[in-house]
Formats: sequence, structure tokens, C-alpha cells
Amino acid sequence: MFNEEIDELIRIAVKDGVVTQTEWDILESRAEAMGIDRDELIMVLDDKLDARREELQQEDDERWDRLFQLWGELQEEREKNGM
Repeated sequence: MFNEEIDELIRIAVKDGVVTQTEWDILESRAEAMGIDRDELIMVLDDKLDARREELQQEDDERWDRLFQLWGELQEEREKNGM
């Protein structure tokens, strides 16, 4: 979107679904040095952060689905074995 350096910093900052103050300070400083508009940076960062949070939620949902599936299989096995 902007350039490789800022794009990589944004990717790193949103990886865990949270942008810390330190991450924001670095992004803001680098963007300012490159002449990138602050509001545009915020808009792009918000979009990337929302997308990453959706990905993280999907991954979490899939893990829970798998856990419930395994629990059901365990219960069935226990019933078969008279436990």
C-alpha cells in the first residue's frame, strides 16, 4: 500500500491483533519521515487490524470447534466402553 518498510511494520504491529503504543509510535514516526499522511496511516492500520482480528477470531472458532468435536468423540468412546 505505502512502501515495503511501512507495510512490513504494519504487518508486524497487527500480527497479534493489538497495536501497542510503542508499535504505534514507530509507525507514526516512520510514516512522518516518509511523508505519509497520518490520517491515511490510521485508516490503513485500522483496516489491517480489523482484518487480522477477524482472522484470529476465525482461528479461535476453528480450535473450539475441533475441541468440541474431540470431546464428543471421547464421550462416544466412553459410552461404547461402558464408562
